[in-house]
Amino acid sequence: MNQHWYYTYDQETKTYLGAILSENIPQNATTIEPLGIIDTPVFDEDTGKWKGMTLAEYSNSANGLPTEKTAEELISGLTQQLAFAQINQAKTNAILMQQNATLVKQITTLQSEKETSNG
Repeated sequence: MNQHWYYTYDQETKTYLGAILSENIPQNATTIEPLGIIDTPVFDEDTGKWKGMTLAEYSNSANGLPTEKTAEELISGLTQQLAFAQINQAKTNAILMQQNATLVKQITTLQSEKETSNG
């Protein structure tokens, strides 16, 4: 069993969903880690690279100073981030549940084969 880390992304939006340790590469995944991106990474399948704002790009824009936002804008932004995180967590949970079901099936098959060979 040789497992590797794979970095998954949403099929439609290509936004980063999370990392999964697996023997086989899942759908909508890459071995390329989204390092150095400070906002939500987006995978570009054509170039095979993650895109997003780096710390250097952020520092160069507006002298690195965030623009003033109202409380409503901040709450709205946080609400959107929370909704996005919940969607990503649900997708990750579904992937993990699918992997768990596959493992349970494999274990059951191995146990049946062992009982048959010992039996």
